[in-house]
Amino acid sequence: MVNRQEGMLLQIKPDTATQHAQFFLVSYWRLSARLGKPVRQQRMLRQLGIKVWINLQKIGWQRCTPPN
Repeated sequence: MVNRQEGMLLQIKPDTATQHAQFFLVSYWRLSARLGKPVRQQRMLRQLGIKVWINLQKIGWQRCTPPN
């Protein structure tokens, strides 16, 4: 997801599941910098990751599409 007003790029992707739960890895980058290491990363439960995705869309973040 991207927010050009804030200059941020966000990636939410599945992470290694445990026996008891599924997780997402959420990574944040600045758009102005070359993509290397993320500014911040956090691991969260799948259900929370879905809520974050939905809420970010509501406040103006847009889905990114990879180049062809």
